Amino acid sequence: MNTYNLLLINALTMLVYAAGLCSLHISYRRARGIWWFMVSCVAAGASSALIAGHNLFPRNLHLGLSMLLLPVSLWLRHTGFAEFLHVKTRHLWTNAVLVALYAGFLTWFVVLRNEPLHGFQVLSVILAIQTALSVEVLLRFGIEENHLLRIITSIVIALVALFRLLWQVVEIRSNVLGVSGESIAHAQWPVNMLFNAATIFCFVGIFVSQMGLDLREIASTDALTGALNRRALESQAAREMARCRRYGFPLSVVVMDLDHFKQLNDTHGHNAGDAALCLVVRDLQSALRGTDLLCRSGGEEFLILLPHTDHATALHLAERLRKRISQIVVPVENKKVGVTASLGVASWNGAAESWTTMVKRADAALYMAKNAGRNRVVTGEEHPSSAETSEQLA
Repeated sequence: MNTYNLLLINALTMLVYAAGLCSLHISYRRARGIWWFMVSCVAAGASSALIAGHNLFPRNLHLGLSMLLLPVSLWLRHTGFAEFLHVKTRHLWTNAVLVALYAGFLTWFVVLRNEPLHGFQVLSVILAIQTALSVEVLLRFGIEENHLLRIITSIVIALVALFRLLWQVVEIRSNVLGVSGESIAHAQWPVNMLFNAATIFCFVGIFVSQMGLDLREIASTDALTGALNRRALESQAAREMARCRRYGFPLSVVVMDLDHFKQLNDTHGHNAGDAALCLVVRDLQSALRGTDLLCRSGGEEFLILLPHTDHATALHLAERLRKRISQIVVPVENKKVGVTASLGVASWNGAAESWTTMVKRADAALYMAKNAGRNRVVTGEEHPSSAETSEQLA
C-alpha cells in the first residue's frame, strides 16, 4: 500500500472517530471534553487529507497548513482532557502561544523559504511540549476511579511524541543508519494510526468510567437538593449496621421534619418550598461531619445517619442542627420567611436491633416533638426523653 492510500485511510479513520465521539456527545449531554476531542480528530484528519491531496494545492501552502493543523489538533485534544478533568484553562495560553509561534515559523521557513525539513523538526519539538502539558494534566488531576486509565493514556500519548522525535532523528541520520527517508515516511503512517486509535480508545474508556460514576450519582441523589435518596442511605446504613455488629461501634440516626412546610407551600408557592429545602440541605451539609450522611427521605422529611456516634453526641448534634435551621431565612418576593424543624433521635441498642426498628424509634420521637409544639429535639431512647429534651440541651 502506497503512502497516498495510507494518508487517505488515516484521514477517513479520524473522521470516523470524530463521528463516533459526536454520537456520544449527542447521546450524553453531560459529557465534558468530548466536543474538543471530536474537533481534534477532524483537524488531524484534515492534516492527513491535505498531505494526500498535495497535487490540488500549491506545495508550500498545503504543506504549511497540514503541519499547522497537527499542533492545533493537540491543543484541542488537551482542552478536551482539561475540560473533562475540570481544569479547562490549565495551560490554555501556553498552547496558544506555542501554536502562534509555530505558525510564524512555518510562514517563514516553509511558505516563504521552502525549507520544510526545518518545519518538521520544530513540529516534533512543539508536539512533544504539548504532549508533556497534557500528561501533566492527566496525572495531576482527576478522580481515583479512573487513575489507571489516565496513566495508560499518558503513556500512549507520550509514546506518540517520542515516536515523532525518533522519526525526525532517523530522517536526519538516514544515511548513517542505512534507511531511506522515503521508507521511514511510509512506515510512520501505520504507526500513527495505531497510536491514534489507542488514544481515542483510552479517552473513551475514561469517559465511560466517568459516565458510570455520574449515573450512579444520579441514581443515589435527590434531584432537587443533591442530598442522598432513601435507597442510597439504606445501602450505606446496612454497611454501618454490619460494622456495629462486628466491632461494637456506636451508631445513631436523626429523623427531621420541617415544621408547617405544607403551609409554606400553600401560602408562598412551591418555589418557596423548594428554596427552603435547598437552603436547609446546604446548611446541614456544611454543619455535618465528613462521615455523616444526609438523606431526603420524602417531601420535607430528612434522615441523618451518624456513624461512630453515641446517643449523647447525637442529641447535641441534633440540637445544634435545630438551632442552625431556625436561623435560615427564605427570601419570598418582598419578604423573608423563617424555617424551623422538629427532630427525633435514636441510637443502636444492640445486635438484635435492625435499621428499620431504629428508624421507627427515631420517627416516633419526631412525632413526640411535633405533638409537644415543634421546633425541638426529642430522643427515642428509654430514658428521660420527653419534649423537654431540647430545653435540657440548650
